[in-house]
Amino acid sequence: MMEFIGKKEENCTEPEKQISINIKRKMKSHLKVFIKFWMILVLIVFLSCGGKTEKFRVFRFIDKLEEKNIVETPLKNLYLKFSHQEKFIKNKDFKIINCKKNNKFLFLAYQIKSPVLGGNSLDNRPKIKVFRNGRELKYLESQEIKLDGWTLLKKEREISINKPFFKGDEFQTEIIFPSGMVNYEIYVSNPRPKDYLPHLKLTLNNETAGEIVIKDKPLTLSKKMKLGKYKLELLYDRATKLTEVDERGMLFYLNKLKIITSSDILLIPFLKEKRADFLNDNYKISYYIAPSADKNFLQNKAHFSDYYSIYKTKHNNSFLLKDLGIENNPYSIKKKIISKGKSLNVIFAPPKTEFEYTIEVPDKAFLEFGYGLLKEFEINKKVVVEFKLIGETEGQRFLLFKEFLHLKEKSDEIPFFKRKINLSEFQKKKVKFRFITETVPLKLGSQRYGIGLSFWYNPVVYKSIENNIEDNKDINIILISIDTLRADHLGCYEYPRNTSPHIDRLASEGTQFNNAFSTSPWTLPAHISMLTSLTLFHHKVLLSYHKLNFSIVTLADILRKNGYFTSAFTGGVLVNSKFGFSKGFDFYQDKKLGGARSAKKLFECSFNWIKENKDKKFFIFLHTYQPHNPYRSPSPFGKVFLTEKDEWREFNLIHYLGGPKGKYRELSDELRRNIIALYDGEIRYTDEKLINPLINGLKKLNLYDRTMIIFTSDHGEEFYEHGAWEHGHTLYNELIKIPLIIKFPYSKYKGKKFNNFVSIIDIVPTILEELKINFSQYNLDGRNLTEIISQEEKGNRVFVSELYDQKEFLNSFRYHRYLRKVSINENQYKLILNINRLKYHYFFCPPLPQNDTIEMQLFDLKKDPNERVNIASQNKKLIKKLLKKLNNYYRKGKKEKLKSKEFSIDQELRDRLITLGYIN
Repeated sequence: MMEFIGKKEENCTEPEKQISINIKRKMKSHLKVFIKFWMILVLIVFLSCGGKTEKFRVFRFIDKLEEKNIVETPLKNLYLKFSHQEKFIKNKDFKIINCKKNNKFLFLAYQIKSPVLGGNSLDNRPKIKVFRNGRELKYLESQEIKLDGWTLLKKEREISINKPFFKGDEFQTEIIFPSGMVNYEIYVSNPRPKDYLPHLKLTLNNETAGEIVIKDKPLTLSKKMKLGKYKLELLYDRATKLTEVDERGMLFYLNKLKIITSSDILLIPFLKEKRADFLNDNYKISYYIAPSADKNFLQNKAHFSDYYSIYKTKHNNSFLLKDLGIENNPYSIKKKIISKGKSLNVIFAPPKTEFEYTIEVPDKAFLEFGYGLLKEFEINKKVVVEFKLIGETEGQRFLLFKEFLHLKEKSDEIPFFKRKINLSEFQKKKVKFRFITETVPLKLGSQRYGIGLSFWYNPVVYKSIENNIEDNKDINIILISIDTLRADHLGCYEYPRNTSPHIDRLASEGTQFNNAFSTSPWTLPAHISMLTSLTLFHHKVLLSYHKLNFSIVTLADILRKNGYFTSAFTGGVLVNSKFGFSKGFDFYQDKKLGGARSAKKLFECSFNWIKENKDKKFFIFLHTYQPHNPYRSPSPFGKVFLTEKDEWREFNLIHYLGGPKGKYRELSDELRRNIIALYDGEIRYTDEKLINPLINGLKKLNLYDRTMIIFTSDHGEEFYEHGAWEHGHTLYNELIKIPLIIKFPYSKYKGKKFNNFVSIIDIVPTILEELKINFSQYNLDGRNLTEIISQEEKGNRVFVSELYDQKEFLNSFRYHRYLRKVSINENQYKLILNINRLKYHYFFCPPLPQNDTIEMQLFDLKKDPNERVNIASQNKKLIKKLLKKLNNYYRKGKKEKLKSKEFSIDQELRDRLITLGYIN
């Protein structure tokens, strides 16, 4: 047809001309329809996409900021601010070292005298180039050995070990040292320094390099070395006994080994058969030099050290921002700054930084932001930064905000302030917002002071919902976790004491689940499950040195992406942001909320935040350790359940027992009743100082009806029901059965109670279902609880609770070598599998109770809720079915590629863990 149309009309016959004319008419008609169709399509796309600027309710600059929006920043090519050096390497300067991984290869090792910028925990890519015969070699980022490549061993290296050492245990590794002095910092802890002192021997190539006696502090050794490869061994071969103690239980914990050498080492792999060729080649290195840590050097090079502070902040791995929805991060400008117990989502803006974004401002809009200075890496304290916010629209410029901020040397807090600007005069206008930070020059003689580590906290433009609420869209979420709270110690769960009148009131206005179970009997993994809807084997936070993998999506992530302002106030320690809990939260506080009045402090801080954010959709996570040991709530609440016979008015259970090793120590019935009364007083205080004012405050702000409140706990507490105290050691109901009360918006499902077995992992999907947020793509383990409420589902759900131990502490279970105990159910039947842990017995005095060593325990929770009668021997078919369930669970989890992420616990966090009794 196209060929026919293309003929000239004068060469056609009359019929042909008419046919041609008709075809052209039809083509024009079709073309008009086609053009009309595309115009309509473009209009639809414009209205649905282009019109979003008019309809948005929350515009987050952190999420939207791209490289094109950044006008100026010192973060771009920051390494160019440092000294540069080029050097030709002579053959005699190389040392040949064997390669352990592949015997076909050798290494050319060269000791670099000046430290190379980057290439450590701050910046994985060192700022160095290596050339052979004028051709650049590739940097080997992984452990794979390749030709035409190179790698760098930094002068400071850290080896994470994290394992208990019994007598005779050893740790071995091969390591390459440069010539010069090497310092070994060995981080250890001895749980019983008054009973025994282990001796740890360090050997290099089977020769003793030193021996240390382990008490409870980091220990150091120094040794002069020559460039080469060494077999390093740490051996626990003997101990000094100070009391009568079983030698088999004389353990200590070897946490990590930090090695500080004299210089960096360049390694170039080559084939053994090409040895002569490689040695005769010409080599050159070109690199940027990291400044010395010497204080005098930094004082004499003030301007240089300023940029090093910026560099360290930019590449600090603990400041990574991986919240869902934040994809582009040019120059690492977006940070989650964690400092002084606060975690903030910020745009890092060291002077001079300028970024801009043009948006169409909706009606009833506000611009909200924070501004501050980070103190972590500052060298020079006298810093003044000017923060400036300019708006440009219709050819006019408006100074919206201007402030000077001074970094005070004595302050322990982050200088951090918030501002809120009404944008009503700009509504329906396109406005370019320009955020600018500049240093204010200060001089003392001829000396110039620091640049300043300035930042903008979570700048947003949002449309206020106050007085314009849409019931189905503007639901707030409050998730309350009362650490260590047993369900059966609350009035609404039929406890005889009046411990919880206000929690009971919340339950009467909500829905109560009488058989909710946690995934673990201790804080860290249980809370990760609560906030991710994943079981332990799926989220992989199993041990006290694990943290959340950034690839896992949290409840805060999902809500933040759906327009919620997210904040958390917690007691920290094992809910510390360092474990990854701050992921998805705009703001996360985990300090200054502890002590005997922690529930009251929690209410005051959190409710101030609620009042400030009442015109937004918000999600707030509240956590307190108030009922947790030690039991010492203020009068009169701490004494309300005591009798004249009770000796103790406050009690530190773990200290009284002699630390974690005393969990199995028997106490008198009188003291047990005294301890329980104090624990109940903690609950009463929490009820009165947190729950009561929170409910009343929400009602005064007219927020209560449209707020979904979830009240729960991470685990319970044992009071010697099964021969032990506290938590974290068994999977009996007193430890894993938790309260779960959900007050739905507008008290929907009010007063309902359900006996179905449910889990802590069901909280997240229930919230998302209520908000009509699709969560199918997140592969959650939990299920929506409204299926039970609506009676679409009538049976009991399967729950899995797990308890893991330190590396090599136990004999292996089939699918995970760290597993210590696991529990699973089939309807009301609950199986507890106790993994053999003979070495663990010797750590405790007195020994573990007999029931803790039984391999399989089966209980009928309907007939035997206190788990007193083990019916395993009479129900072999049921046990076989439950074990098959476990096998399927672990087999499925083993196929996943996700691995546990580890980190080292610092001394500050270690001290707080000791205070709460988690470690000795």
